[in-house]
Amino acid sequence: WQAMKGDIYAADGVNPIVADGRVYVDTNEGDLYCINAASGNLEWYFEPEGSYNIIHEGGCSVTYTNGTVIAYAGYEEYQAPYEHYGKIYCLEGDTGDIIWEKEYVLSFPYICANTESVFFMSQGAVICLDASNGQENWQHDMSEHGLEISSISMLCLDAESMYLSFYSSEEGGESIRKLLCISINNGDTNWIKEVEYLEPVAVDEDYLYTHGDYGIDCR
Repeated sequence: WQAMKGDIYAADGVNPIVADGRVYVDTNEGDLYCINAASGNLEWYFEPEGSYNIIHEGGCSVTYTNGTVIAYAGYEEYQAPYEHYGKIYCLEGDTGDIIWEKEYVLSFPYICANTESVFFMSQGAVICLDASNGQENWQHDMSEHGLEISSISMLCLDAESMYLSFYSSEEGGESIRKLLCISINNGDTNWIKEVEYLEPVAVDEDYLYTHGDYGIDCR
């Protein structure tokens, strides 16, 4: 089958999410489509309210967890610091009905989730929400890691920690690349290291993988 062949199509740079027999993808018009993975038929679509659109950042503003779709919809303020104003929505995966919604300003519209929590960046802090009801569990203030934080890479998770890399502006104007590990239970810093490259991070049960001088570093 083929789907979304007309004027509405998958947004550039977006990676579809496949889960529980469905394909979820945000579109060029800023909506979220749910397509049956077996037939290609449209099951439902979600159109954010007002002038909000699903934010396209390499497919990182939509994720799936525990039968629900978490999506960030808003608009970008086109002047420094280029923040995104809008809402995080939690939708029923099989119907698209809204379970909860929360207003947030996202500095970097990357969202990740596990079965219990949703994680993202808002105005200089990493924030953790309860995935079932949207209540805030904790905040991690990024200002403790430098005078100014920029170019945060995609967040990734393992069973106990969250990892992200970023530029930190230090006194004297020097920018340093850092890799940060945060506890997902309480938001405390587990460790932080200076790194050579600012790249997305991957993790499995035992190891952390990042770009290195001559390829991939396994830590």
